Amino acid sequence: MAKKKDRETIFEILKKGKQKGYVYNGCTASPDFNFKTCCDLHDYDYQDLSKSRWQADLDLAKCMWYRGGWKTWKGLRNKILAPIYWISVRTLGSSHYRKNQDASISKAIHGTYDHNSSERL
Repeated sequence: MAKKKDRETIFEILKKGKQKGYVYNGCTASPDFNFKTCCDLHDYDYQDLSKSRWQADLDLAKCMWYRGGWKTWKGLRNKILAPIYWISVRTLGSSHYRKNQDASISKAIHGTYDHNSSERL
């Protein structure tokens, strides 16, 4: 029962982000496996900026880690891949997070910003 409630909350969060114009692309240039929801939540955190980058990256790793448990091949694979994905976002994610910080500042100053734009302000 708790899982269903958590799942509804996740989808509500992602829906709220869509309404704000946030874009989700799964695990970007990496295979999604069964992590798409985790990666979409990470995309939300990077665009919403309500968490620090450190916390957003840590939440991604935790989400991946707990998917699948220990008794399945997917669960064991996730235990191996979660730290690899975490290292990747810690290494490669700062420009994406910084872009959204800049966009937030620009929006505060100018009143608008297109999250779909690939240009850094």
